[in-house]
Amino acid sequence: MGKELALFPKEWLIVKSRVTLRDVARLAKVSTSTASRALTGDPRILPATKARVADAVTELHYLPNRIASSLRSKSTGIIGIAINNLDNYTLRTIFEQVGVQASQNSLQVLLVTTDGDPSREAQFLDTARELQLDGVIVAGSGENAERINMLVQKGFAVVITNRSVPHALATTIIPDYELSCRLAAEHLVGLGHKNIAYIGGLNEYQSGRENFAGYSEALVSAGIKVSEELVIRGKYDRNFGTVAATFIEGLYNAHKITAVIIANHESAHGLLLHLLKEGISIPKNLSVICVEDSPLIEFWNPAITAVDVQPKFLAESAFNSLLTQRSNSLNGDSTGSEVSLIRVRPKLVNRGSTRNP
Repeated sequence: MGKELALFPKEWLIVKSRVTLRDVARLAKVSTSTASRALTGDPRILPATKARVADAVTELHYLPNRIASSLRSKSTGIIGIAINNLDNYTLRTIFEQVGVQASQNSLQVLLVTTDGDPSREAQFLDTARELQLDGVIVAGSGENAERINMLVQKGFAVVITNRSVPHALATTIIPDYELSCRLAAEHLVGLGHKNIAYIGGLNEYQSGRENFAGYSEALVSAGIKVSEELVIRGKYDRNFGTVAATFIEGLYNAHKITAVIIANHESAHGLLLHLLKEGISIPKNLSVICVEDSPLIEFWNPAITAVDVQPKFLAESAFNSLLTQRSNSLNGDSTGSEVSLIRVRPKLVNRGSTRNP
């Protein structure tokens, strides 16, 4: 046995006790309670102090006991975010940017994708309450007001983004969808287009309703009649892209359109590939503009003009609101933040996929 043990380095035979939060605090030269708050992202702790605690954690290879920590600090250091999917570039950007903001504030993110299913989203909201998460961001179905309000009333930090929830008491930060599509239509009208096709979401979606309202308003203001013959709406999924592409090809071949607005982000890829396959040149034969930007259309050939709904700013604003609510709660302010509806102004990014008819 002695010979076998000799095969291993001497330090391997030393059993060390588990590193504790007290060890971290001692190395960082702070109190144990301060170290605990720093690790859960408490906004009351100075950045320099958080940095010292983080360095101590790294040096000691400390793994916090989150259950014990949350009991001490009344904070789990975890926020939750529910989104419909990661295919949509806007939703994916919101999640990624929230993750960046959370990391900078010593918080972890629990992500749930729901495919827009209100029941799955409801399960997430119930779990957030059971786990006592520090905050919740909902960019999802547009439903579950009752559960959201329950969280708010129990003092949870909650922010709704991307799609508002009727009757919800939480602060809501969403794109100005109506203005987004109005900017797209006004851009085409300004170039001289009158026969403009529209690809959008179903009327049951907030973005679907508001995008179409913006499209219609721009045309009517320019003295152009809104023709349902040039309009197609569908679900926000990739399969709709094939249907929309066939519809647009038919209108183009019948010489009924000179431009198209893609206000159904998920259909953009299918439509652009179809136009390429059929030899319909952009913008020589057909001007194209997308509502919602993404790398796909930015690096298309030619690059597609887009209306940027500012997903990074949406995420930053949502996270900052969450942080303010959380700080108020930790400071014993039971009134919380004022409930508000904020619509983020979009911006047109002209890349040359549109021209005079």
